[in-house]
Amino acid sequence: MIKSRIGCLIIHGFDVTTLDVEPLSKYLQSKGFITFCPSLKCSMENRRVFPNANYKDWLESAELGLYYLKSRCKDVVIIGLYMGALIALNFATRFKNIGVVTINAPIYHWDVKNMYYNILLDFKRKNFTNVKRYVKLSTKISIPELINFKLLIEKTKHILEMVKTPVFIAQGLKDDTVNYKSAEYIYKKVSSNIKVLKYYEKINPDLFVYTDNNLLFEDVEKFIKQIIKRENGVSNKFLPNYTYLDRIYNSLLKDVSW
Repeated sequence: MIKSRIGCLIIHGFDVTTLDVEPLSKYLQSKGFITFCPSLKCSMENRRVFPNANYKDWLESAELGLYYLKSRCKDVVIIGLYMGALIALNFATRFKNIGVVTINAPIYHWDVKNMYYNILLDFKRKNFTNVKRYVKLSTKISIPELINFKLLIEKTKHILEMVKTPVFIAQGLKDDTVNYKSAEYIYKKVSSNIKVLKYYEKINPDLFVYTDNNLLFEDVEKFIKQIIKRENGVSNKFLPNYTYLDRIYNSLLKDVSW
């Protein structure tokens, strides 16, 4: 088999399933890319099957997917959503790839200001949806899982300077599970000559909701195509390195800086 197409490994987050990254996968497939979304041992269904799995097992289950994709493609772009973004950054230092995309990587887990704001809204509207969600989240993750999650975050922090391939860092500003300052931390720490940081108003964990996700998909596609052109020596043009000061994102930042 002649391997000529570009593959995209799309890694989901903790306690979700491959269905959560399916919209991005289908979008990239429609643009001519081969995609593969491995089911991690920390997925919603696999947590019950592998109750004693640790973060190394989570990495291993994603690694098997990467090997499969590499057997079918010429080059691979590694994409991770939430905890999957931590795995993507780790893989960037261990395996040959032409680029990495991180979406809401949780270097700083939980955004207390956003949580506080959501709770105030609950009381104002007398609708306690967010309060119930926070209680559920606090009870559904076991202590060993939480420890392993923290270990993976610390491991990722220590390897960021080893990341040298092009990186696209996407971050939702109104996400209560990931502090938006995580994105800037990654941007400053990675050693990539080409690195793009872009903020979005909100990125939903399952990628099915919010119009910002359509813009995110287009930006990911644009980033990958620019990488391919660069690899082929066709174009040196790239996305702006840093969109932090863009007017629309500045206004969004003000909204979350109460």
